[in-house]
Amino acid sequence: MLKKAVFAFFASTCLFFVDRLAKSAFFGFSGICNGGISFGFFAGWGLFLTVVGLLLFFYFTFLLREVWGGQYFLLGLGMFLAGAVSNILDRMYYGCVRDIFDFFGWFVFNISDGLLFLGALCMAWSIVVWKDKQMK
Repeated sequence: MLKKAVFAFFASTCLFFVDRLAKSAFFGFSGICNGGISFGFFAGWGLFLTVVGLLLFFYFTFLLREVWGGQYFLLGLGMFLAGAVSNILDRMYYGCVRDIFDFFGWFVFNISDGLLFLGALCMAWSIVVWKDKQMK
């Protein structure tokens, strides 16, 4: 299990740095500053969202001790934490989350948003599969 945890940590660290690099001026992606969450909801709640993000980060980090879903859970948790930390850093540094990919002016997001979504999906799938195996 330790080898799987190390892999998940390494993968999430790499993904975190890919997100940070993509948001840097080096690539020249222009984007918007989203002061809220998805679709701009809760704009202006920056401090509250930062505190909630930090609390969730510590909660999910605590889950690393209580891993119940195997390698896919760990990978999902790593992706989720990488996305969360990157967005928290954006909020602390810029006062908002920098969204850099714009699809038709309606759907604007960044790599860390994708990591949050895919990480939550992996964890949920892992938990469902794990519980299903436990019931048999």
